[in-house]
This record gives sequence, C-alpha cells and structure tokens, in this order.
Amino acid sequence: MSAAIPELKQFDEAELDRVFAELESEVVTQKRALNGEQAMEAFRLEWLGRKQGRLGQLSAAWLKSAPVEAKKSLGMRFNKLKAQIEEARSAATEAEKTAAPNALAPSIR
Repeated sequence: MSAAIPELKQFDEAELDRVFAELESEVVTQKRALNGEQAMEAFRLEWLGRKQGRLGQLSAAWLKSAPVEAKKSLGMRFNKLKAQIEEARSAATEAEKTAAPNALAPSIR
C-alpha cells in the first residue's frame, strides 16, 4: 500500500492545499476499501505506523525543511489529516462491529 511521499517544493498556502488535498483524497479512497481486520490493520500501519507510517515520514521530510513561518500551518494540516485518518479507522471499526452480529444471525425464512 505505502505510496511515495509527495514532493513539497514550496511551503505557500496554495502548495500546502494541493498536497494535503491529495493526501486526504487517498485517505478517503482507502477508507472505502476498509473491510475486515487485515485491511484496517494495513491502513493503520501505512498511515500511523511508528517506523514506516506515512504521517511520520511526511513529518520528518517536510517539517525539518519547512521555514519557520510555514511550520504552524503545516502542523495544523498534519493534525487535520491525522484526525481524518483516525476517524476513518473508527468508522470502519464501528461498521465492522455492526456487521459482525448481522453476519452471525440465522436467517429467517
């Protein structure tokens, strides 16, 4: 799953909007495919994994090279993206819990 980190050439608002919109779009696309424990764990590891998670890689690559005046805006966008990822995980977990009892219930004819 792990895709390449988008290159951030500038730290102006337009470029940050563009890059974070791409990342948010990826999260939404992957959220639709979260059906089962293995898929949810792969999603979690890809985005939030400690060593190879994309958020960590993005933070290391972008925050270190960001000019001081861009760090606040960049940090706020990271927090928003992280919240979106965690919301996707929660929604998928809830959907899985709701579907599990229905899958086990005997069908009535």
